[in-house]
Amino acid sequence: MKSIIYVVLTFMAIHANSRAFAQIKNAETIEVKVEGLCNMCKNTIEKAGSSGNVSTTKWDRTSKLASITFDNKKTNKNDILKKIALVGYDNAAFLAPDEVYNALPGCCKYEREPKRNVMAKDAHQNHGSTHSPSTDHDQHTATSGNTFEDVLTSYFAIKNALVADNTQQATAKAKDLAQALQSVKMDEFSDDAHTLWMRTQKDITALTAKIVEAKNISQQRDTFALLSDILFPILQKTSVGNTIYYQHCPMYANGKGANWLSTEQAIKNPYYGSKMLTCGSTVETITKK
Repeated sequence: MKSIIYVVLTFMAIHANSRAFAQIKNAETIEVKVEGLCNMCKNTIEKAGSSGNVSTTKWDRTSKLASITFDNKKTNKNDILKKIALVGYDNAAFLAPDEVYNALPGCCKYEREPKRNVMAKDAHQNHGSTHSPSTDHDQHTATSGNTFEDVLTSYFAIKNALVADNTQQATAKAKDLAQALQSVKMDEFSDDAHTLWMRTQKDITALTAKIVEAKNISQQRDTFALLSDILFPILQKTSVGNTIYYQHCPMYANGKGANWLSTEQAIKNPYYGSKMLTCGSTVETITKK
């Protein structure tokens, strides 16, 4: 009789669990290490990482692995891991705030590893924000790292080098941009900008590398045009410190045209440089927000 009851209960648990997963649309499942020790930890972690038909989290206390299934159109793994960090549990992306960890019950006080680049305060300050999904982005740097304006500064330096017809300088500034892209603060993005950034970050990095590896300035300019087209929509959804001009050259690429971003209203064409320095016009002005 007991065995029958056990089978029935097991079936009900499996059915309930599968039904929960079935309710999650656009489902993506990942496994991530999350610290913890006991069943109390398990309950807290799973509650923090689960949200209706948006995400479900199951944590194994032996392997310390959390299996997270989520709707990748409504959230992403970093948002979920932030929530888990906020209730006291270090994980592969975020460290729990010290004050939250210190308040954990004694049975939950796992041994913390030396602090990595991911600081708890970032997760704490961004609690409640909901970012849309995207590409893999395993770690966020909270108290150190580059702002999006740092990225733009390197971009503008590449633009100025192309205006000056200076291939070597464009290469050097593209290397600076590549460095800046390695660690960009996520907390300064709006939700929409974060979504775009996460979708395009790999492309931005790849295009930057192509500028570095380009054999001549013509190749650099072609790639810079693609880079500009990707950065512009992100910039439109981001608070900027200074006015930025979105400008257009109608003649480039055999009349197909190309765009670029500039901090100067006066046209200085990066696609033709000294040959046609003032060819182009301002298409849109993005003012300080």
